[in-house]
Amino acid sequence: MNKKKIALIMLAIVIVIIVVIIVINVNNKEEKTIENTEEMMINENSEKYVEILEDGSKINTSSKLSENRKIEGMTLTDIKLVYENNISTLQAKVINETNKDIKLTPVVIKLFDDQGNELQELEGLISPVKAGESVLFTTLASADYANSYDFTITIK
Repeated sequence: MNKKKIALIMLAIVIVIIVVIIVINVNNKEEKTIENTEEMMINENSEKYVEILEDGSKINTSSKLSENRKIEGMTLTDIKLVYENNISTLQAKVINETNKDIKLTPVVIKLFDDQGNELQELEGLISPVKAGESVLFTTLASADYANSYDFTITIK
């Protein structure tokens, strides 16, 4: 064979290899796009009580979870459940509606999904609160419970 034929054959092989690489890359990008779209749809459907903020943190949007609660002369209001930095934070304003000071109060929080299944049980302490005054209650969990639908609180 002469040098021109060998050069043409080599050029044809290189072109075929480049085309194969391009086709493989295009297919991989299409598959990743489809996977990402499916994953986003799953997340949107599975976290129906969550608003995701620009920074990636999640705020619970369940109206049931944010309802005021009463427990032995105290009312919990302004209830918020947020997940950020790998921590779920349940926070509420606790108002002492009695005419007596309330001492440090250990409580148990149970988080539920919208089917009534218990997701997690947490413990916490409500700080002492003087009659007619309020304190901030906070309890934490090192997992994502932002999609909780409801919770209960009981004295421990």
